[in-house]
Amino acid sequence: MFRVILFVLFCVGLGTVARSEPAEEIVGKAYARDGDDLVINGIRIRLHGIDAFELDQTCSHSGGSWACGVEAKRAFDALVAGKEVRCELVQQSQTHGRSVMR
Repeated sequence: MFRVILFVLFCVGLGTVARSEPAEEIVGKAYARDGDDLVINGIRIRLHGIDAFELDQTCSHSGGSWACGVEAKRAFDALVAGKEVRCELVQQSQTHGRSVMR
């Protein structure tokens, strides 16, 4: 019986670790991963309401192509790189392993 109780407590502890809630707010120096994701204090964040080109995406204009995904990342990084940024949780659910924040 004692072993059963220890096993149940162990499993409950694992469930608690696996389902940790995302932080309500994250503040710190930031950098852009791509046009709509950033990293603050090592935590990847997806921005709510923003949909940018994928990092490896290319776009066409006037018969030529350009790396619009790289350009989106550059533009976003120019806004946040090295600056202290504060993000607030929008959704408890996560998209692709990232908290959805604004």
